[in-house]
Amino acid sequence: MVSFVVGALLVTLLIPLNDLVLLLAKKNPKMTMGIGFGMIAFDMLITLVYGFLLKNEMADNKLFIAGLLLAIFFAMVDKIKKFLKSK
Repeated sequence: MVSFVVGALLVTLLIPLNDLVLLLAKKNPKMTMGIGFGMIAFDMLITLVYGFLLKNEMADNKLFIAGLLLAIFFAMVDKIKKFLKSK
């Protein structure tokens, strides 16, 4: 169960990074076309690094990956909510 929680803690890295990218897009409206790609690329990079660094430390890799997927899902929901608010 600890593996699941450690995987889900990835959300603490993803949400502030997405807030930063959204803030940059608000300051420079010309960048808004690339915001989707930027968020996907940064999220993928952070997730892969976090996953590969902690994969060998976890007792149950399946629960760790499930926690990572939950963190990605929560970050995506947060992104959608913030995009809808920013209109």
